[in-house]
Amino acid sequence: MMKKLLYSLSFFALIATPTVAQTADVNQYIMYFPFDNDLNDASSQNVVLNPKIPTSVVDTYAPGQFGDAALFNDKPYITSNSIFNAGDSFSILMWVNFNSLTSSGPGTPKLMHQEDEGPTSTFLAGRPLQIATAAVTVNTSFGEAVSNSSSTPPLNTWVHIALVMDKTAQTVKLYIDGVEDTSNTIGNPIKVDNKTNSAQISVGVQKNSTTAGLLDAYIDDFVITTEVLDAATINNIITNGAAAGGLLSTDDAISDDVRLQLYRNDQNQLKVDSNISFDRYLIYNTLGQQLNSGALEQDSIEIDALSKGIYIVKLFSETTGHVLTRKVAL
Repeated sequence: MMKKLLYSLSFFALIATPTVAQTADVNQYIMYFPFDNDLNDASSQNVVLNPKIPTSVVDTYAPGQFGDAALFNDKPYITSNSIFNAGDSFSILMWVNFNSLTSSGPGTPKLMHQEDEGPTSTFLAGRPLQIATAAVTVNTSFGEAVSNSSSTPPLNTWVHIALVMDKTAQTVKLYIDGVEDTSNTIGNPIKVDNKTNSAQISVGVQKNSTTAGLLDAYIDDFVITTEVLDAATINNIITNGAAAGGLLSTDDAISDDVRLQLYRNDQNQLKVDSNISFDRYLIYNTLGQQLNSGALEQDSIEIDALSKGIYIVKLFSETTGHVLTRKVAL
């Protein structure tokens, strides 16, 4: 079943969910692929990934940074129903684990490469996120502005790549593992001529091809949003995942002297950070079904048995009588 970002939480209508700083707005996601054992879009846009070669389909998944990751090894795909426009502001984020930095076909491997739209004199605003030929670095190209990462990405290691195009500021920034690596001014086709390109996106292959620039890498938590993200928000997504914009838990103060936050201690634990001592917990899914309960030991909750998704955590303090509830995204 397709996993959607918009959940029905009427059962928990009384739970406060104030705005949390440094969190991406999931309503601005124009595609989001968790790659959790499928190729379904979890945004509200219903973007579809179709194999460019009908007989070559992605069928291998392995543990990624959040849930599973999909292996694009010489299996080229193209989007359908994408509304991505390379001439407008946007952010692209993904986790990548490269098996190789060379292509089995001609050219250099492409994480994603936008197809042609109309005559080149009118369109072709950009070719986002590919691997450059010269130094085998992460490369971006937007309207004559090319940015190469400062170093070659490692093999067999997860690396987070984020590209932020701010049309208003006229900048394109490349972040590697949450750190700004390069920054350029966007080129004249976008800045002066206001060119656009809304063509569909090839994943793991060069535009207009099924054999050039083939990729051999795992991809996880792949997002394109129309929001211009800053470093703090990118790092929040790196830490907590993109499913809820990087939001792990709400931090609504019950009163001036009560504080509670939940954050991921590691992949198997939630850490409870509060000035109240809690004794036990309950965990529900968004349908109100109780999934887990137990005593709170060392201010930590075991979550290794929970799959990726939205949950409600209820905490009880016998000392103070407080019962606090938090919505979390795992």
